[in-house]
Amino acid sequence: MTETPPDDPGASGITMTERYGKAQTGGRVEDVRFLTGRGQYTDDLSMPGQLHGVVVRSVEARGRLISVEAAEARACPGVVAVLTAHDLDGIGDIPCPLPLRRSDGRPMFVPARPVLARDTVAYVGEPIAFVIAETRHLALDAAERIEVGIDPLPAVVSLVEAAASDAGPIHTGTPDNECFALHIGDTDATDAAFDAALHIVRRTIPVARVQPNPMEPRAAIATYDPQTGQLTLIAPTQSPHRLRDGLAGMLGLAPSGLRVISPDVGGAFGNRASLYPEYALTLLAARMTGRPVRWTSDRSEGFLADDQAREQVIEAELALDGSGRFLAVRADILHATGARLSPLTPVPIIGNLAGMTGLYDIPAASVRTRGIFTNTPPTSPYRGAGRPEAALVIETLVDAAATEIGLDRRELRRRNLITADALPYRTALGFTFTTGDYPDNMRRLLDLAGYDRLAVRRDLATARGKILGFGFANVVEQANGDGMEEHATLTMTRNGGCVLSVGSHSQGQGHETLFPLIAADRLGLDPQEIVFRQGDTNALSTGTGTFGSRSLVMAGSAIHAAADALIDAARPLAARLLQADADSLAFWDGAFRTPGGAAVTMQSIARSIAPEDTVLEGVGRHRASAPEFPNGCHGCEVEIDPQTGQTEIVGYWVVDDFGTILHPQIVEGQVHGGIAQGVGQILLERVTYDPDGQLLSGSFMDYAMPRATDLPFMTTMFASHPSTTNRFGAKGAGEAGTVGAFPTITAAITDALRHAGVDRIPESFGSENIWQCLRNRTGL
Repeated sequence: MTETPPDDPGASGITMTERYGKAQTGGRVEDVRFLTGRGQYTDDLSMPGQLHGVVVRSVEARGRLISVEAAEARACPGVVAVLTAHDLDGIGDIPCPLPLRRSDGRPMFVPARPVLARDTVAYVGEPIAFVIAETRHLALDAAERIEVGIDPLPAVVSLVEAAASDAGPIHTGTPDNECFALHIGDTDATDAAFDAALHIVRRTIPVARVQPNPMEPRAAIATYDPQTGQLTLIAPTQSPHRLRDGLAGMLGLAPSGLRVISPDVGGAFGNRASLYPEYALTLLAARMTGRPVRWTSDRSEGFLADDQAREQVIEAELALDGSGRFLAVRADILHATGARLSPLTPVPIIGNLAGMTGLYDIPAASVRTRGIFTNTPPTSPYRGAGRPEAALVIETLVDAAATEIGLDRRELRRRNLITADALPYRTALGFTFTTGDYPDNMRRLLDLAGYDRLAVRRDLATARGKILGFGFANVVEQANGDGMEEHATLTMTRNGGCVLSVGSHSQGQGHETLFPLIAADRLGLDPQEIVFRQGDTNALSTGTGTFGSRSLVMAGSAIHAAADALIDAARPLAARLLQADADSLAFWDGAFRTPGGAAVTMQSIARSIAPEDTVLEGVGRHRASAPEFPNGCHGCEVEIDPQTGQTEIVGYWVVDDFGTILHPQIVEGQVHGGIAQGVGQILLERVTYDPDGQLLSGSFMDYAMPRATDLPFMTTMFASHPSTTNRFGAKGAGEAGTVGAFPTITAAITDALRHAGVDRIPESFGSENIWQCLRNRTGL
């Protein structure tokens, strides 16, 4: 039995990218809808008889909650109900289930995080009450009449201060403010390597706290069906099934008792993977009132209440021998968790610690990290989720080593990069790299960026009164974690159509374009014949979601498995229609075929099924056998105006190895978007609090986001060393731009300042800080 024709494209030298290339002719399917303003987001939806909710939030960063007086608010016109903590009996707290431990071996400290504050408040913006009224304006008016009594306590906002031995405890039960601690690597081998080293390079590397700020503010609409008892939540999330399961557990429901629908999502970046209090509040309110209840955050509320990200202080060291060979790396990391925990708060710091050795042959490593409470909102994953930080550490150390020992940055890296003939290679921190050519990525990048002509460009910039800097970085990330699963179903309808449902959910990754194409390619159908469904837990009972550069590998493989299962389910029906032995049939180009040439299409088989017969369906599941490791080399060139400290990125180049690429347009867009977020982090964005925990960067007037004029045209090149662990040979691409941009832009600015005679690099690269460094150097 054969499943492919003799002239199968895969056997004739046509690449997988070319096989899927027909999807590229008209761009992405989603683009017309989004670019013409016809996307349908949560706040675009409206329910008959809906009520509106408004959250009353803490104005203190820390304190004892003495009273919540809501009688006057309940009496306001149009108010249906006001919920406080006393109205939430039987509702569970927001969980953080990761099984971590503290430095002394005790379990991770998880402070209570009720949906509405009970006894204490721990950050400005923490929810205290929920007002439900006939209109949003009536709810806002009533919310202003709620009197909240808080006995203020001293807040601890600084990460370094919170970790100090004399800091006061934010929570009873953890006097040192430690949430969790983790160590990986071999301490003894690392210490021995440092003892034997001729050169040791040390750096303190701060990573700013940032606000993810997706285009679409958070929103929720909840409904309750008294006939079935099922609650429904409509909300922008990147993991509908995980959100369903988490909320169902808090509400004491079976997963089948809650349906989660996520329509179009205007960006996610990890921020939309969290379980937020407002989602539980709208569900409770809908069940209590019997009417739909909606809540929509405005941008100012999002600055106060959305999960934030990053914020680390890293002490790192690199040991080298006399020939510039790396001997060991050592790092101690403080990571801010915020005052409460989201379900995924620890993920960014524990998930990619092993990336700290990068793509280099480093025999020994030891990395320690501690999660530290501060009186600020929770932190959670944000694009890259620990990967950019790890890349920033190792590449900063490598550049510093090159400067201190007087060796060209390219040559130092060349001596230490893992070579292709050393693969598979297990790093000192536990990653196993199997495919790629890291020195060749760097060579191609430096050729692309004209590294050998850098001195000429530097002189030309100097003549124009600018300071030129160039940086490059070799980067790697872990994607598609080992053991993770994704699910998909393909169902043939009795009119010959096909419905594809997937557990992943797009927030800009192009799933609506690519996933039907994968199914169509396997089934021999036109992609336009496939109805694509995502973001509905009733359409598919099991799923995981979209995050961590996993969609093609995980969901794509699950779709392919579902197509195989559909073909298997159709085979006996085809045999009956063709009056042939099922084992003799081959399937290709959308039809089962006998050795004699008779054929029947999948659509014909679906139309032949009697109404009383079982629907023709294939169920697919993919479980990752090993993580993937997308890798590459990024380069960036900047020019700094010494009169203002303003930095302009004048060139950005990328050579990335994502394995097999099915749709280059989608991948290139992902890379560009990731770089833009890296630009924001390094040059512009910073969440700032005063010592009392009051937010100072609470709007786009105070929190600078990158604009089109802040970004250069980017030159992108793809290397392809296919993965061997999945049917597509893909490695993942979604995080890569941010992972590369962190160290690369940092290196370019540092290079410029070093050439200008600045030996003290500022903690952040805002124009004022850079100007001040240059002013101190020149005496202007």
